[in-house]
Amino acid sequence: MNKKCAFFVIVVLLSILITACSDFAMSLQKNKEAVTYNLQISQVSNGTVTASKTTEISAGDEIILTVSANQGYQLKSLSVMTLQNKDIAVAAVTKNITYKFTMPASDVTVTPAFAIETVIEDLTSSQSNPEDNGVLYKVEHYLQDVDDLETYELAAIQIKSGEAGEETSAAAKTYAGFNALAFAQKTISENGNTVVKIFYNRKTITYTFDPNGGNWDGSTEVKTVSGLYGAVINKPQNPVRAGYDFSVWDDNTTVFGSENKTLSGLWTARTDTLYTVKTYEQNVDGSYTLLSSSEKTGTTDTTTNVTADSPQTGFDLVINQENIDGDGSSIVKVYYNRKSYTITFETNGGSSIPSQQVLYGATVHMPEEPTKDNYRFYNWYTDSTCNNLFNSNTTITSAKSLYAFWISNAITYNFHETVTKLNPGTDGTYGTSGEYVLFGDFPQSALVGEITVDENITMKMGSMTVYSGSDGNLYAKVSGSYYKVEPIKWRVLSKDQNGKAVILAENILMNCAWDSNYYQFVFTYSEIFGYLNITFLNCAFTSAAQDKIEITSIIPEGYDYYYGNYNYWDEYAADAKIFLLSRDEAFEIYGFDYSSRIRSPTAYASANGASSWWWLRSSSCNDGGDDRYAYIVSGDGYSGGSIVNCSDGGVVPALSIFIEN
Repeated sequence: MNKKCAFFVIVVLLSILITACSDFAMSLQKNKEAVTYNLQISQVSNGTVTASKTTEISAGDEIILTVSANQGYQLKSLSVMTLQNKDIAVAAVTKNITYKFTMPASDVTVTPAFAIETVIEDLTSSQSNPEDNGVLYKVEHYLQDVDDLETYELAAIQIKSGEAGEETSAAAKTYAGFNALAFAQKTISENGNTVVKIFYNRKTITYTFDPNGGNWDGSTEVKTVSGLYGAVINKPQNPVRAGYDFSVWDDNTTVFGSENKTLSGLWTARTDTLYTVKTYEQNVDGSYTLLSSSEKTGTTDTTTNVTADSPQTGFDLVINQENIDGDGSSIVKVYYNRKSYTITFETNGGSSIPSQQVLYGATVHMPEEPTKDNYRFYNWYTDSTCNNLFNSNTTITSAKSLYAFWISNAITYNFHETVTKLNPGTDGTYGTSGEYVLFGDFPQSALVGEITVDENITMKMGSMTVYSGSDGNLYAKVSGSYYKVEPIKWRVLSKDQNGKAVILAENILMNCAWDSNYYQFVFTYSEIFGYLNITFLNCAFTSAAQDKIEITSIIPEGYDYYYGNYNYWDEYAADAKIFLLSRDEAFEIYGFDYSSRIRSPTAYASANGASSWWWLRSSSCNDGGDDRYAYIVSGDGYSGGSIVNCSDGGVVPALSIFIEN
């Protein structure tokens, strides 16, 4: 390689190295965190200074200071000092108005000083030649010092003229925040050295501090503070206000101005103010139950925005939003209100009955019975054909119309609404003896003799239609034959000292499958349980009779083949008015023998397909298998079982009622 080529290579390498170093230095400079500085202005009296920028100032930035002196004052000095007490040069842009300086690499403090302005007022143009206007004299105006009340500073000099020997014509000037003191005119001296001095005392200024919703130790009255114009204000302590933080007085001046003034406190609403949310659920009687109570926070004197879970079926959600009071006393009430449904009463020609509004889940308040000429009221039904008797204990879940059913006065049958005891010695059945009573009514024996039935004169026994017979009795119709409605005979199984008794029907009154869907094997969920407490109850007993039947808590019983034991299923207990005996009651508890357990079906029950065996409420299963059985009493009075969907099973109801001893 020759020298020329070697030199060229060296130059290239040096160029690359220099460029790399330059780029590296620039990278370091870019990555270096920018340093900025702050400017602070000292608080002084009689004027203010503002800066074009006070924070995040870079060294070398130009800062503009704007001066505003109070009336009667002028800027005396203006200094800019670093943290190291180094004085920074300040240049005037507009004298006594704007100044500028260059920001050093340090925080700085700007300190202004203001002094009373001294003004020498020249003669007017017409007085510009003293020789033509008489002898000159001076009027000097002195303002009281705010820190030393015995000291007065010259504020202005007026040059006036007049004839020697005459009095001066000095007049007080108007200075905001000052009152001129009395002064005397002087005789103008020929030598021109006459001086009239006028002194001005500072006014006493009163500032009224309005807490603006706050208070001092519970008092909401305003506070007043007085002082001389320009003096430092001794402000009262900051007031307090529930739910707020004190911010500042709306005029945050530190010295008294020239006029009386009212200052109002400014407040910042707290964002953590407490309020309470209470949730209620309406009861069926219209009252409310408190479900929960919790505390939440929000911004004082704003409206709450409480939300709640969607209501369940039959309820409406109502939230009463409230203003958040600063003292934490606000309560937002959340209501789950029950829907209200209209219940109308169709009297079918009877006297009118006004409709009712009934809350979801409540029962209808049954009105007084309507009236109708030549008829007597029997009951209310849920359909216009009066096939479905309305149960007054039904909870309302929708709007409903109820229809009145009337009994012709031609029907004179008297229902057995109270317990009637049978005379001892005449009440034995199948060789047994005991206590027997009559209560309720149901079709039983077949029509005999020359009795005619008028199907144009009808009435309802629950969902069952019956007809008027020529003998004054009522008759039900099955497959073209009539069966007489008669009082039901019951055997008293037990009675306590208060007269509360358990009674069992003496006959099989009807047939019904234990559960025709072949699904249930728990009595309180079974089809026969519903039949007893709805269909049979409403057919066999008037409303007055139903009121006399006691509620009995029924606990289902059954044999579980999987575990090999006999269980009492307490979790399936239910209240009932009509029930079946259990296996224990039929075979052990009530002291039956086989003959006393025998029950014969009535003619009406037989016409409907009833067998001579009857159901018990005890059941059995094989742990969810296909076998569903219920215990029975066989036709000869012994224990047995039957598949639950057998429809010919006899029904021998039992109930609890009070019988006078």
